[in-house]
Amino acid sequence: NGEEENQDIKVLVDSIFADVGTRENIMRNVEKGQYINLADSVGLPYKETLFSIIEKDFDSSYMKSIWLMKDDNYVEKTLDLFREKMNLEDVLATEDSTSHKLTLIVQELRSKVGVGEDFVEAALKSSITRNRNIALNVLGAWVNSSVQPLINVSPKLYEILKEIAISEEDETLRQRMDEILKK
Repeated sequence: NGEEENQDIKVLVDSIFADVGTRENIMRNVEKGQYINLADSVGLPYKETLFSIIEKDFDSSYMKSIWLMKDDNYVEKTLDLFREKMNLEDVLATEDSTSHKLTLIVQELRSKVGVGEDFVEAALKSSITRNRNIALNVLGAWVNSSVQPLINVSPKLYEILKEIAISEEDETLRQRMDEILKK
């Protein structure tokens, strides 16, 4: 029957990934920045290798940091690397690779209440609508998951958002800002 066949397939797949040669091959590819999803799926210890790759060639591999941001042990280390490799002041006015880096890292903060406030602040102050939108997504998620108003979650970001909302030109964004401020 179907369940027995699925179980047989699972046993076969497990035996393939239990093989030392297969695991070593996966890790060799991780060292090249490949097979990250596979290494994660089978529980291989790839994160330190991945961090080194991102650290050495940040501009080409920063997108892979999403794998590190899933692990609480790597969140601050990854954020520190972003702080070191990019200037948050640079993202305020330009749509460039730095802005894309900010977008990526800020969206990874949704489930990490109060973490990376400097990145959220930079996104809120950015002239790029996408960045402001993502910052609002993060603040909304923080407020909802903590079941507290923003003023309690982050007094600093509350004050910044209050100030920014006054001059926000995008009506939809201003409404979202007001909603978050009132929660």
